[in-house]
Amino acid sequence: MSQRQRQLHEEIKKFIVNVSWTHKIQVVYSDILASYAKWVRVGGIILSALVSSGLIYILLSDKYWAKVVTAIASIFVTVLTALRKEFDFEGASERTKRDANMFWELREKATHLLYILTYNTANSESVATEFNELVETRNKKMPDLINAPQKAVRKASELLKLRKDDDYEEDYKYLIPYNLKDILEEE
Repeated sequence: MSQRQRQLHEEIKKFIVNVSWTHKIQVVYSDILASYAKWVRVGGIILSALVSSGLIYILLSDKYWAKVVTAIASIFVTVLTALRKEFDFEGASERTKRDANMFWELREKATHLLYILTYNTANSESVATEFNELVETRNKKMPDLINAPQKAVRKASELLKLRKDDDYEEDYKYLIPYNLKDILEEE
């Protein structure tokens, strides 16, 4: 096995693990944002219904407690409406999901390159050229990602395994197909 083939094999495995983590974190964060959007929407609907029914009650009777409850509910409706517009949880969720899908595509392309390299079905230089394009794509996209909160990272870690930063050896058993861990055909 050539030194170049061995180096490229290791680089691609590390790349797959890296983009797999990014993909999972972005998917989890997208789900969190979608959940926030749903709760803001549901809360707004419920409080709007309370405000409407409170206004009807106030129109039919003149109870002080009904006025207070209606006013408080009205304030909460206004706050939820402002939150919905200010933070755009739905839009952020969709964007984060698109980003996650792009990282999934990078992972799949890198896995394909790993198959080619492992079974030596193309020369290392052509694999290196394609791999460098994947790295460039990832590096251009990384600064544009929405920073996921620690909650999303913890949840992603739970879904994959217990997190070990910069130690991808354990991750290979979760993220690299068994038959691709070592080079089978040398150049």
